Amino acid sequence: MTGVQTCALPISVVNVPNFITGAASQTITHGVRDYRHNDPQLGVTWRPQSDTSFRLTAGSAITVPYADLVAGGQAFSGPFTGAGVVSQRNPALQPESTVAYDLGFDHRFQKGTVVGVDAFDNTIHNVFATRVAPFDGTVFGIPPSSPYNALFATTTIPVNAPLERNYGLELSLAHAPAAGLGYRLATTFQRAFLDQLPASFFFAPSSLVNGKQLDGSTSIPYTHAYGELNFRHRSGFVASLGADYTGTNNWTNGPAFTVWSAMLRYDFRHGYRAQFSVENLFDHNTGTRYADGIANGGFAAVNYGAQSSGALPTYGASPTTRFAIAPRTFRFQVEAHVGK
Repeated sequence: MTGVQTCALPISVVNVPNFITGAASQTITHGVRDYRHNDPQLGVTWRPQSDTSFRLTAGSAITVPYADLVAGGQAFSGPFTGAGVVSQRNPALQPESTVAYDLGFDHRFQKGTVVGVDAFDNTIHNVFATRVAPFDGTVFGIPPSSPYNALFATTTIPVNAPLERNYGLELSLAHAPAAGLGYRLATTFQRAFLDQLPASFFFAPSSLVNGKQLDGSTSIPYTHAYGELNFRHRSGFVASLGADYTGTNNWTNGPAFTVWSAMLRYDFRHGYRAQFSVENLFDHNTGTRYADGIANGGFAAVNYGAQSSGALPTYGASPTTRFAIAPRTFRFQVEAHVGK
């Protein structure tokens, strides 16, 4: 199967200021890019008996870069702070290409309990990543002796890194009777990291390190699990209590945590349904306010790179922001189904 995607870029306005003359040059471009990619996909299921099945799937697909990565002018933040950044765009950025494999197994026991096991291996080629380099004032017409070279510390640009590897194991167990007590358990163990990063990524300290579990802008925990007890009555009443566990290396930049939830539902006649639910039942929090992050309150992010131009790369660490978990949330909804 061949996928053809056309990306019509918006008008790209690139302003390059000259801090010496006080003027700016402007380049306006417009274009269309076609992406062509062969996407072979295969799925095979084998049932040695009615209650047992084995599954094998394989395939590939592409992800086209969104417009903000390839079009528009530079963005500036934190001038003369020692941590100032010039964020550039990259019109030459190529699509990501993902190749994925999954081997699965399902078995249904006599009382209706279903167990599932899946092993997966996904490799992303040309993965989108941000390369950090020391600020180069000559791009803006700044002479080497000018104090304006201290205007920014680094320059970032989106580029295609060689590989991102994701592989792991998914386990599930479910028992869902028409009436009575049921349960559902699911867990994922996942390894996710960048691979084969070249030396050009380490001209400045970078959080992108070969073999390190992904964290930062995209944090993927090693472990994630969900467990639920539910009860169904033939009258249409349903209740559930669930626990969602997120392991370390998570998006809060903090330790592992568990968030509980509960739900009550009643199915009326004539297609009506009322449901009341509570998320974060016990109002678990990470020590932050509801919507605020704590600067420098998260884990120490490992980075690798040269601390100054021409220096040898070394490992370092920098603090991260600690983000909050959503507070206890109540929801009530009524559904009405009309027609056949």
